[in-house]
Amino acid sequence: MGPQDGLELALQAINHLVHKMGRQDCHFAFVGDGEARIAAIRLSDLLGIRDWVTFPGWADQDEAFTYLSTADLGLEPNLEEIVSPVKGMEYMAFGLPFVAFDLTETKVLGGAAAAYAAPADITGLARLVSELLDDPARRAEMGRIGRARVEQRFCWDRQQQAYVEVYRRLLAPRRNRADRRDYRALEEVSANGG
Repeated sequence: MGPQDGLELALQAINHLVHKMGRQDCHFAFVGDGEARIAAIRLSDLLGIRDWVTFPGWADQDEAFTYLSTADLGLEPNLEEIVSPVKGMEYMAFGLPFVAFDLTETKVLGGAAAAYAAPADITGLARLVSELLDDPARRAEMGRIGRARVEQRFCWDRQQQAYVEVYRRLLAPRRNRADRRDYRALEEVSANGG
């Protein structure tokens, strides 16, 4: 958890959801550790939302997968315009719809698997969370869309050729034997799924 993750925006949206909209039938887990975790815990105390949020810390793969597979939706409060949100990819891999801010890279990644609020609009983010919590059919459809996007566009089987092509173009001007050997090794790694 770092400053770039926008935890304070997510917590402010939860504060709006709970204290302004009166939605108290929800709970949010912020899984992970990092330099922003302690500040996020303090902010949740200050906002009076500790009954609705948990900060379990670092989770191993099985525990993280349990959180993802049992959640109703994900939050992606990142505001970095040119960054593909990793959390969004993880949500989609688990068929989990998510709410995010309307940013170019986030929309390229998420498409219809996410609901989008205007950038930094915490009220809009809270409204979208509430709408999705009230609409299990919509959540299920968004989850199906996200899972399909990962399988059809973003999984390694779909991405590996693009990466090989980048290396092919970078190595193409070099014509010596060592470069050709490096390229063949790269193709072998790609063919073996690594």
